Amino acid sequence: MKQKSDQFKFKNVLSVWQSRVMLIGLFLFFTTNILQASTDSLSVFSGIQGGIGIRLEVDSLYTRITQIFPDTPAQRSGQLNVGDKIIGVGQGASGEIVEIQFLDEGFINGLIIGSVGSKVRLAVLPADKNKSEPPIIVELVRASIQRYINLGVDNTWYFKPGDQIDWADPTYSHSDWMKMKPTGISAPLPDSLWNQGYGWFRTYFKVDSSFYLNPWYMQCFTWGAAEVYIDGKLVMNYGVFSTNPALEQGNNPLSKPFIPILLAPRDTHLLAVRFSYHEAERNKALMGDQSGDFGFGIGFLSQKYQDLRIEDIEKDKLLFYLLLGVYSIIIILHGYLYYLFREQKENLLVAIVVTLLLCNNFIQNLFPYLNLGRFNFFLLVEQIELIRYTILLLFPYTLVTFFKLKKFEFLRYLPILAILAFALESITENIVLIIIVSIDLIICSVLLIEAKKRKAEGIGFVGIGFVGMVLMIFIPMIVRLTSNEPLSALADSVLFNVTFLSIIPISMTLLIAYKMGKLYTGLERKVEERTEALEISLANLKSTQTQLIQSEKMASLGELTAGIAHEIQNPLNFVNNFSEVSTELVDEMIEELTKGEVAEAQEIG
Repeated sequence: MKQKSDQFKFKNVLSVWQSRVMLIGLFLFFTTNILQASTDSLSVFSGIQGGIGIRLEVDSLYTRITQIFPDTPAQRSGQLNVGDKIIGVGQGASGEIVEIQFLDEGFINGLIIGSVGSKVRLAVLPADKNKSEPPIIVELVRASIQRYINLGVDNTWYFKPGDQIDWADPTYSHSDWMKMKPTGISAPLPDSLWNQGYGWFRTYFKVDSSFYLNPWYMQCFTWGAAEVYIDGKLVMNYGVFSTNPALEQGNNPLSKPFIPILLAPRDTHLLAVRFSYHEAERNKALMGDQSGDFGFGIGFLSQKYQDLRIEDIEKDKLLFYLLLGVYSIIIILHGYLYYLFREQKENLLVAIVVTLLLCNNFIQNLFPYLNLGRFNFFLLVEQIELIRYTILLLFPYTLVTFFKLKKFEFLRYLPILAILAFALESITENIVLIIIVSIDLIICSVLLIEAKKRKAEGIGFVGIGFVGMVLMIFIPMIVRLTSNEPLSALADSVLFNVTFLSIIPISMTLLIAYKMGKLYTGLERKVEERTEALEISLANLKSTQTQLIQSEKMASLGELTAGIAHEIQNPLNFVNNFSEVSTELVDEMIEELTKGEVAEAQEIG
């Protein structure tokens, strides 16, 4: 009997709880449809976020630490390193460790971020240990970070294809919409859902009073076009939304600083996004997995984050203009030298290498801030590694030309490997880069040793350039692997980038200047030697000239004397001839007189 009584009581209790559950269900249904702020459609966050200062990367196996920010609990603890794997996070007030494998990045960050001053426990597997070893437990106190409030990763969004402007109205009910986050959309939505490339996303969020005390900026990271409405009011345009694909203008999320946003305090805010991305299918077909997210990320960023963003933009532009000046001078100088001296091909090669570096400068420091569509950005910016590999593989042939190493002429075809390296880059980027740099250094070392055997001059200039190249490549890699703060500050400075992005072309210019200086010195010495020889020849010529003048004078005197003698000789010859004729006539006259021929003698006389 007692058992039946207990069963009756249990059924009554169950009936009471069923009634309460039904009432709660009706209440939730009412608030969902009327107030649009049920627990599954409301993001709640604080304006003062607490975190430990790490950046995560989540894959199917592990959650890895990819960056540790300076002066944060993670950095000050000395227990965490880049590459460590987080396999569990303490949840709730008890701090009980829960496994985080197969959880998405937004949920994991939600476990790590909490109120300032509260503790968080992490189960960490150091990078140098395998999965079979027990993890270490790291307990940290959350500090104020005030960096980024990400709304896009919350599972509180609803989506509907089509376009009606009243969907921005806070009183409109979206209870019959499809539940879908706008982030992490890895393929274009089918036309039946996406309605030919446009639709609306909606969510509610709630903040505490500290949110309104801080300045905030809105970020909408998308390559499509978006209109953002908060509480029914259009607050931001990203690109130009249109239901017509020909009129849509995509947004470049990197092109400008974030936009300030002011919210009036209220209990609950509606966030509605009118979104179009007509080029999604084309981009997927042309770019495949590199086409990026087909939705959008959205959130609020603090003043500090905005300041860092503006600083990055100004730094990139300053770096661009400084390198533009340096590279332009070198290109003009060596281009003109090649125009004057066509046989010096090293000037042409330097001009080509620096032109490629100038292209790299445009792509890296200017193009990200231009209003480029996703596909144009992919073609112009994301292929930058092909240019960099070409530059690296062109260096050996430049040395062959500089030092006249004829037997290594085949290295002119080495840059073709840049295509293969670029094709493999998507698989293992760092490994490919290390392999290419290693090949480059080995070949260049062999060429420099050969040049030294031939007693070529100026090898030191090239050596400085290649040391600079190694530092330029490996210092950022070391920073990524170790999160070394001094090296990070160095690698991030404009001076570092300008110096080491210019050191190779400048070293080549100095080498050519050195060779031209040596050539000028040699020519000057030859000119001095020739001048001295000419002076000696001139002195000999003057002496010879004096002797010739004297000889000519003597010859002229001889001719004059001969002339005078000749003139004197003629009368003498006449007198002699006359005398001889007279003598002969006297002899004939005497002979005739002797014969008695007086008449004959008189005739002769």
